[in-house]
This record gives sequence, C-alpha cells and structure tokens, in this order.
Amino acid sequence: MKLTKLIEIADKRSILSYKEVGELMKIDQEEVEFLVIKAIENDFVLAVLDQPNEVIYFNKVLKRNVGMTNFGDIDTGLKKLLETLSNFKIEACN
Repeated sequence: MKLTKLIEIADKRSILSYKEVGELMKIDQEEVEFLVIKAIENDFVLAVLDQPNEVIYFNKVLKRNVGMTNFGDIDTGLKKLLETLSNFKIEACN
C-alpha cells in the first residue's frame, strides 16, 4: 500500500524532499529513503536520491495495473490460498 501511495505522490510532483514525502505519507523520514529504493528496485519509479540534501528526483512513474478494484481480488485469492493450506495441513496431520 505504501508503494501505491508513493507512486501517486511521484506522479504529481517530480522533486520532493524526504520530509515532504514523510509528511504526505505519514511515515518517518528514515523510512522514506528505504521506500523509494524499494520502489526503484521493483520498477515502480525511475528516481534519483540526493542523499546529502535529502531530496528525491522522480524521473518517471511506471504505473502498475493494481488498482483498488484488484486489491479485493488479491485479498480473496490470498484468503482462498490460506484456507487451502490450512485444509492441507489438517488432512496431512490426520
């Protein structure tokens, strides 16, 4: 969810300080850098971190097809998977 929020923010503004991102996302500034790096690694954004000045330059947002409607499908699929695993575990123990 945090990555989705970061993508929304990056889509609207290309230059943000760690402090601004932290305030917009309601997270600690220390977590901002980690989150942006994770977004870069997962190809959600192209960005450059200016660590000494604590500024992020978002060059491009690579939007994913994971909208709010799909989160329900993901949640349902995960619940079904957990039920299947639970049933498998019960049958394996019997």
